[in-house]
Order: sequence, then C-alpha cells, then structure tokens
Amino acid sequence: MMLAKAELRKNLKSALSKLSTEIKHAESKSVISQVLSSQVYNQSSTICCYVPMLEEIDTIPLIRHSLKNNKHVYVPNIRQDGLIEMLKIEDENDFKTFVPNKWSILEPPSHTIPHRQNLLNTKDEVLIITPGLGFDKSYGRIGRGKGYYDKFFRSLDQSNVPYTSIAVCFGCQYFDQEDVIPMGEHDVRMKQIIKA
Repeated sequence: MMLAKAELRKNLKSALSKLSTEIKHAESKSVISQVLSSQVYNQSSTICCYVPMLEEIDTIPLIRHSLKNNKHVYVPNIRQDGLIEMLKIEDENDFKTFVPNKWSILEPPSHTIPHRQNLLNTKDEVLIITPGLGFDKSYGRIGRGKGYYDKFFRSLDQSNVPYTSIAVCFGCQYFDQEDVIPMGEHDVRMKQIIKA
C-alpha cells in the first residue's frame, strides 16, 4: 500500500503543478461559493479551516466570511512535536496579525499561542474544512504523508468533540470512482467532498 500511496501522491502533485493561477483562482472561487451556500456551513457556528498552501483551494475568503459572520473559527498550528492543534482566531483584526511559517502558511504569532483557545476544549459541533492531495467517490482521502489530519481526527474522537469533515479540492484532485485511494486502518474518510 505504501508504494501505491507514493505513486498516487506523485501523480497528484504532478497534476496540481500543471494548474494555472487562473484555473486555481476560478476553481477556488467555485468551491468556496459551494461551501458558503451549503446547509451544513450555514448551520455551523464553529468552523475549523486550514490556511492554504499554493496548491490548495484558497480558503482565506471562507475564513474572513466566517469571522465577519461571528462564527467561531479555528485554524491549524503545527507544534514542535509534529502534531497539529487547532487554535481560535478572535476576530478579523486578529487574523491580520498572522505570520507565514516555513511553508508560507499563515499561523498565529508564536507569543499568542499559549493564550488561544484550543478546539479540543470545545463541546460545540464543529465543521472541519479539510485539505488533502486527493479524494475519491467513496470519500477516501490521501494527504501529503505526514498524517497530520488523521491524527487530529483521532484526537477529536478521544476528546469527544462532535464534528463533520468536509474536503475541498480542485477538479484534478478528485477520482469519480470508489476505492481509488488506498485506505489503511488509521486513515479517515470524509463525510462530504466539495470539488470544482
């Protein structure tokens, strides 16, 4: 399975590298529009959303919209031990203070991290907007190989935090067939996939 996953990651990265800036912008806009008009988003008061890398759907407009509409918004912070924790953004002004990490992903300034609310401490139902390299018709997901999100979903389960996971992706990241993505015992399937 490791070889199959490595080959799949290679092919998906290649497809993503060929997307023009214009296509990425248009597909991001389409996907975010679908999220914003979805029932699950509009019924959710607590949103957990990744902050995008260049090869991912641009979620910045979604984060800003959520903050503007007084939703509780949490974003990832990669800890020293290699795990991710989801930390709360207080408001739009707070989000403006975020700084790029070594992957150029915006994160909270380090001095503010100890004072931020962690998603694991909430009891609210959480909508999690999830990134990945690829997805299939049976809601399978393949990430970049670090296991950040699979470990995060396990920590939510252990903390009894109720959540719904929605993946967002470009058209080239989606396989319109079932079981294309090899899923191991620690891999987590999505509840819904929104694609361009």
